[in-house]
Amino acid sequence: MKITKEAIIDEAITVLEEKGDDPQKLTIRELASRLNIGVGLINYHFGSKEVLINLCVKKMIMGIVEEFHKVRQSLAFMKPKEKLNYLCLMTFDYLYTKPNISKVALIYDLGNTAVEDTTSALIDAYIPIIMECKPIYDDQKAYLIASRVIYILEQSFLRTEVIKKRCGVDLGDSEQRKEYLESLLRDLVK
Repeated sequence: MKITKEAIIDEAITVLEEKGDDPQKLTIRELASRLNIGVGLINYHFGSKEVLINLCVKKMIMGIVEEFHKVRQSLAFMKPKEKLNYLCLMTFDYLYTKPNISKVALIYDLGNTAVEDTTSALIDAYIPIIMECKPIYDDQKAYLIASRVIYILEQSFLRTEVIKKRCGVDLGDSEQRKEYLESLLRDLVK
């Protein structure tokens, strides 16, 4: 049986999920054993464990973005600003429930910015919600607001300890995270 690059990524994601989403616990040797292939084949396809992990994390996050679109559509009964608040909290909470995966994705995106990275996909997912909240906004203005929201959420997550030390806001606490987000959205989407 021929093992494809995609099959290796899928199995690596399974291993990551089994190990509590900690990328450091993924070993190439274990992955090769599970797929009944040599370590060399994995190295041939990916070059390094870091490249494989980044591709796995990107696929996982893109799956979440797809799920996000479905959730957004299911919330048609909500007012636009309620929907925005709900979906932002869902995004923010995801960062804290999957911190290892989230850190890998965000740090990778910071060092390798591209139109098709996970941060860009998330921003694009928010544009329709911003336009619902502010029908006078065109796509460009909605992009700018969505990018501000996402950049602030991502940076706040990465700098959780700094925010806690400087301001006393513990973003690890779901209630404080919710208050922080509501304040942010009031400021950005008036």
